Order: sequence, then structure tokens, then C-alpha cells
Amino acid sequence: SIWQMSRSERHRLHDYWRVKVHNEFIEKSSKLQKRHEKKRKELNNIYDIESRQILLESDVIGVTTNGAAKYQDLIRSINPKIIICEEAGEVLEAHILSALTPSTQHLILIGDHNQLRPHISTFSLGMDSKTGRNYQLDKSLFERLVNGDRASKVEKSQLLTQRRMRKGEISDLIRYTLYPNLIDGENTAKYPNVCGAQHNVYFIDHRHPEDNSDSDLAIQSHVNTYEVKMVVEMVKYFVRNGYTKSEDIAVLTPYLGQMMKIKEALAKSFVVVIDERDAQNIIEMEEEQKENEINRKGKDSFVKNTNVATTKSLNHQVTLRTVDNFQGEEANIVIVSLVRNVSKSGDYDSIGFLKSSNRSNVLLSRAREGMYLIGNSEMMASKSEDVWAPVINMLKTRNPPQIGFGMPIVCNQHPDYKNTITESEQFERFSPDGGCYKKCQFMLNCGHACTYKCHSDDPKHIGIKCFQPCRKLQPDCNHPCPKQCFETCGRCNYLIGKVKLPCNHEIQNGRCWQNQDKETLYCIELVTKKLLNCEHYKEIRCSKSVKNVECREKCKELLKCGHECLNECSECQEYSILENSKNESKVENIKEFKRNQHGKCKHICERLLFCGHICKQYCHEGNDCPPCENKCTVSCKHATCKKNCAEPCVVCAEECLWKCKHQGKCELSCGAPCYRLPCNERCDKKLKCGHRCAGICGETCPSKDFCVNCTSEKVKDQVPDVIMGTKFSEIDWNEERMIVLSCGHVYTMETMDMLVKMEEYYEGSIEGGWTSIKALPTSSKDIIKCPACRSPVKNIRRYGRIINKYTLDVQNKKFLNKYSHELNEITKQV
Repeated sequence: SIWQMSRSERHRLHDYWRVKVHNEFIEKSSKLQKRHEKKRKELNNIYDIESRQILLESDVIGVTTNGAAKYQDLIRSINPKIIICEEAGEVLEAHILSALTPSTQHLILIGDHNQLRPHISTFSLGMDSKTGRNYQLDKSLFERLVNGDRASKVEKSQLLTQRRMRKGEISDLIRYTLYPNLIDGENTAKYPNVCGAQHNVYFIDHRHPEDNSDSDLAIQSHVNTYEVKMVVEMVKYFVRNGYTKSEDIAVLTPYLGQMMKIKEALAKSFVVVIDERDAQNIIEMEEEQKENEINRKGKDSFVKNTNVATTKSLNHQVTLRTVDNFQGEEANIVIVSLVRNVSKSGDYDSIGFLKSSNRSNVLLSRAREGMYLIGNSEMMASKSEDVWAPVINMLKTRNPPQIGFGMPIVCNQHPDYKNTITESEQFERFSPDGGCYKKCQFMLNCGHACTYKCHSDDPKHIGIKCFQPCRKLQPDCNHPCPKQCFETCGRCNYLIGKVKLPCNHEIQNGRCWQNQDKETLYCIELVTKKLLNCEHYKEIRCSKSVKNVECREKCKELLKCGHECLNECSECQEYSILENSKNESKVENIKEFKRNQHGKCKHICERLLFCGHICKQYCHEGNDCPPCENKCTVSCKHATCKKNCAEPCVVCAEECLWKCKHQGKCELSCGAPCYRLPCNERCDKKLKCGHRCAGICGETCPSKDFCVNCTSEKVKDQVPDVIMGTKFSEIDWNEERMIVLSCGHVYTMETMDMLVKMEEYYEGSIEGGWTSIKALPTSSKDIIKCPACRSPVKNIRRYGRIINKYTLDVQNKKFLNKYSHELNEITKQV
């Protein structure tokens, strides 16, 4: 038994079981994996059969080198005899070899071994590294065959004609350095000169040092702020000179750090389009920057999101690339930021991988019409004797020289206006609109001269508006056009005074076009017209027909219940038309149309319910009023009923609060009809104001607002003595007793005793006093209401016998109504 084992024995047993189960699981998983691989290969073979059939029916198959390696078995199965590799100078030798098959009979490599080599991750294994020259990992098969010795019997042919670069000025830069047999195409001699620039090719020389690497720890690249500012302003300048198409301007730089700074600056004004590869490199660099910031500061730093295209307010695209990712592309104007310059210590620094003739070749051969380089010419020439030294020398020896400090600009409209820009801020100062400060004076199509200062962004003046007064006359009336020249004249708006319409109404301050087109005008005078389908009249605009006008007057036809119809007349017309259509009757004469259908009467019932509330339902003549939907109003000093009015209440069983020193105390409960005589003596208490209360002994004293001495004019104007019609201010309250109702109205005791019919509940009289209690009336009485506002009278102790008798009667009726309804429902179910 396991329970008889020692602890160490149990551990060994557990380890044995665990290993056994684990081995079984591994064995089972291995079998499943092998089975999965087998099935996956079978499935892939099925797909390959379909793909193979499609490929066998094709004449040409396009595939990347990665795809050729991935689908090598599929390619072998179709036995391609000819393989053509484009841009072979950028493809690793291993990738070419992986694409070859036993059936290959002819390999054609197309490329340029003088441009960029294949990209490898390890710089020390490449041709540009001293160590890498021993490995030459980035040397393509194409380059090796082209530069092979005489023993290599490989047929080679060279394309000598170029049709991109401007003849001479641009093409010579690579002809005398890399391509001695280069021929210029005929089209390259027909390019127009670059607008706004004195030279089509120019090297902007400067000695502004690179930024210190310590200023941005994460960016392991090179940045030159001066060149960033110059590039941005040059792009703006060329855009103002009409280079607004997406293929017009390209900005190149060899360093990713410089590209990030230029992108950030250009994105404030343009749509900056960058390559996906550059975008990915920027993301990786920013992630590295974030990690470095965390390590250095111990907190996160803000990293901007990088998109392939950043959209800003101006609708112009500018292409921005690193040199490595612009091979195979071109632009009309190429601006190159070389970045590298002297350090702040004054020593010459390295030009880095700009020494590479391949990279320099790509950089110098992308422009069609114009190319502008920004950098340190002396450093470039001294560090690259094979490429940059002859290029700089060519630019210096040209007539005029195409190298110097600053960017030489010229106004296209006024060639005598020339300037050399050495600082980026000078573009805005010397050429704010791409031209100069002289008046344009171009003769517009309207005959006026352009009043803007010189501008080169719209030489044909397509978007220019002339704000001079229009000189044209209206053709039909010869009135002068009051608009500005660029606006369409349109209708004649000349004021001619009153214009009489065909309806004999007049338009005040009418215009000429209104007098010419009277028939098309709508008279807006309000006139009274009889409506078509009823007897009513309506005030509408003169030009408007009554045909589709709906009558909004009250119908006022007498209904069966005796009330007038409160619906809109048009509503009853619809009811009647609908009813007539059901009865298949037709109205032959619309003038004799009668409204005979009105729907339900919308008068409010307003009958007094037995509970004291007013019925708020629509008219239901001939039927009993529905149960009251208000809240119950039964209340006393002890509690307030929260039920709906239709629900029976529980009578308050607390002690009655009616007592005085003259008549004693009521011994019944609060909710029962009081059983004591009313007291007619005056209350001897004082109000908060200090004056004596004018109320009745035993009642709750009113507020100081009803003090005989302090009361307001509003209360003084009330008529407490309804019998004699005497106002509050005219009554002698020393003789009379005051009763203040909850609604705020005040009456004399004599008036209220008469209204509630005290003689039916007590023996005696109002004048002589009440001497004994009568038996309660057997019949139900109406609720006591205020003579002025018809609010129910409650919480007046003097009338507690009357009020509570009424309340009990109401509760009995509620009880009977509720359970009679429930009994009827049960009866129906049975």
C-alpha cells in the first residue's frame, strides 16, 4: 500500500510515474507531429499540382529570389530553360545559385555592378570593409563575372545610352568617373532650365559642423541641422516655382538620422512620402532610442509614430529617401544632403560610406533636369580621390563654376534679380513667393495687369483672381456690372426702384433682372385666401396656391357628445376621406365636401370624482369615469398616504390632536369623525411676530403672514367674509375669528361654518354657539372646498368631524370599486 511507504519511497514512485507519463506524452506528440508533417506535405503536393499546371501553361513566370528558393521543388518540376535576373548587381551570389535548376540552359543577368551591392547585415563581411575584402560576401555573381579575368568565357554586353540625366551637366559627373563610354539620349538635351535657379547643377559648399552625437544619444547616425533647414527651404522654393507634381522633387541623404530630421521638418508643410524600408529602419531606430532613454533616465521617452506618408495642410508630395533605397528611381530635381562635415573641434572627419563609388554613383545619377548637393566639397574631394575629387573638380572648372557658398537663385520673370542664399531664412526674405519684389504686371485675359508681386508658382496665371472693378455692361440693359473682375457678371442687380408684378403687388427697391423676368418671380405679399376643402380662410403668400395647403384651424364641428371638435380641420378631412374610400363613395364636387369623421373627442372630462380630484381623461360621455390616477391626498399631522388615489387608505389610529381648555379633548382616534363640540373662543397664543393670533382656540396658529398687523397687501385684498363681501383689512378681527386654509386663502369662522353646513353635524347655531353633537348623516356628502380656488379643505380641526366623515365615505367607495372590479374579473374567468 502507498500509505505504508516512507516519504523517500513515495518521492521515487512519484518521479517514476512522472517520467513514464512524460515519455508517453513525448512519444505520442512525436507521432502526431510526424503525422502532421506527412499530411501537410501531401496537402502541399496537391496545391503544387494545381500550381504546376498553371505554371506549365504560362510563357513567363515572375518570382523574387526569395520565392525561387522557397518554391525550389515547384520550379524544378516545370524545368525552366531560361532564367533572367533583373538588378542582378544587388542579388547575392547564393540567391542566384538557388534559383538554378538542372534544366537551366541559359542564364541572363541584367544589372549595374557600379551601383549598390547586395545588402548584408554584417558590415565587416562586405567589400567596403578592410576585413570584409577577404570575404567579399556582398560581391554579386554579376560583378564577379563582369570583372572576371580573361579566362572567364562569359558573353557580356553593355547598354551605353542613358535617357535620364541632363546632357553634359549631370551625365558628365559619372561619364568621366565610372562610365567612359556613356552616350546621352536625344531627349536629355531638350530639358528646360530649372526655374528659379541660376544653375541646373550646383554644389552648395558650407562649413557648418555636424551635430554632436551626445545631443541625441539614441540616434546612431549623423545629423547636420544646417543642411536640414536648407533642404526644407529649397523644397518650398522649388514648389513656389511650379514644381508641384509628385515626381518633381526628391530629397536624398545617405544617413537615416538626417532623414528623420528632414522628414520631421518637411511634414509641417508637405505630404512626405518615404520608402517602406526606410520607414521600417526609422521604427527600429526609434525603438532603440526608447530603450536607451529608459536605460539612461529610468523612464519612458516619447517616440513619434512613423508612417510611410505623413499628410499635412499643403497638397504637395515630396519624395524623401536614403540613397540606398532610391536605386532604380528618379526625379526632375534631386536635392542631396551629404551631411558629413568638419567636427566642432575643427578637424576633418571621415565621410563614411560615401567613399563607396557604388553608393556615390546612385546618388549622382538620379536627377533628370537638376541636381543640388549640400556638403563640404574639400572634405568630399580629399576623402574620395576616385569619385568625389574629379566630380568637385569638374564643377569648379565649369564656366561659370557650379560650386560655391550658398544657393544662387534668379527670378524667372525678371532675370536681372539674382541672389545667393547662404542661410535658410534668406529664402523668405529675398524670394517670398518664388520670384522677387517687383510687380508682376502680367496682362491677364480680362485686360487688367496682375497686381501681385512677382510670383513663379503660377506663370500662366490660371489661379490668379483680378480684383479690379468689372468693365463689362449687361447685354440687355447696358447697366454697368458692379462686381469685381474675376466674378461672373450673372444677372443685372442694378437698383431701379419699384417693380410691379402681374398680380399688381409691387417689389420695393427692385433690381433690373426682376423687371426683366417678372413672370418667374414669386410674390411674397401675404393675402387671405379661402381653402379648397373647407370653409376656413388662411393668410398665405400671394404666389402660393391653396391646392396643397393644410388647414390648421380647429374643426369646431359639433360632436355627438355635445362638444366641439378640437382636431385640426385637415385631420378631420383625412378621417372623412378615408371613411368615404372604405364605403366606396366618391366626392364629385370638392366644394361640397363635408367633414363627417372626427375621431375621439379631445375635450377633457373635468368631472368631479368622489375622491375630490378632477377627471383629466378625454371625453367619455355615457361611461363612468375611470379610476383616479392621482396620488392620494389623505394626510394628517401624523402621516401622509403614499398610495395611488384609487387604492383604499388605512385610517390613522393615532390620538386626535384637537383639544382646548374650553371644550376639552377629542377622545377618538385621529382618523375618526371627531366627537366634541367646536370652540368659538379666540386663540390666546402669540405669533412669531409678537402679535396675538386671530385664529380659533384649539387650531394650529397661522404663520405671521396672516398677522392682522403685519400682513401683506395681497392678503389684505382677500375677501374672508363671503357673506358680506368684506375685505381682510375691513374686518374687525377682535370680534371675528380667522381660519386659514392650506391653499393660502383666509376666511372668517362664520363664513366657513356656513359653507360646511355645521348645523347638520351639531345642535345650536353660528351666532349662539354649538351646544351638542348630532348623529352623522347617513348619506355621502361632497368634499369641502375652498370657495376661491376649489382646493380641498383639510387639516382644520374644527371641521374634523365633517372631513373625516367624508374621508371614510371615500375609502368605502374605493374599497367597493376595487374589489367589485376584481370580482368581475374572477367571474369572467370562471
